Amino acid sequence: MLEVKEGFEMIPRELSSEEEEELIEKISTSIVKSGFGTVALLYLESYKPLSFVGGQMALFYLSPILPLLGKWGQTGTDLMMLISRRENVDKIINRIKELMQEEEKKKEKEKRKEK
Repeated sequence: MLEVKEGFEMIPRELSSEEEEELIEKISTSIVKSGFGTVALLYLESYKPLSFVGGQMALFYLSPILPLLGKWGQTGTDLMMLISRRENVDKIINRIKELMQEEEKKKEKEKRKEK
């Protein structure tokens, strides 16, 4: 994921398209499973115009701390690089919407079975 050099230094890098898709799926699934789909959509839609600036600022301020978190630090850095690109924020929004629709359909089927 990240290049780890001596002294716990993590260098942000460009993610491959497969890594981006995997991370988008993980993020979207965890958001919908936790029940925060609607809140996340509201936040992401308002965050979209500032995605590059926000991702770079997060990377700047959190980069001294992230190496101490080990694997979680690598994931955090990858996440910040992911959300720095507006098209990835759009992909996350679309995937959350898809997962919420799937979840709603499952609930409707369960209600029908109960009747």
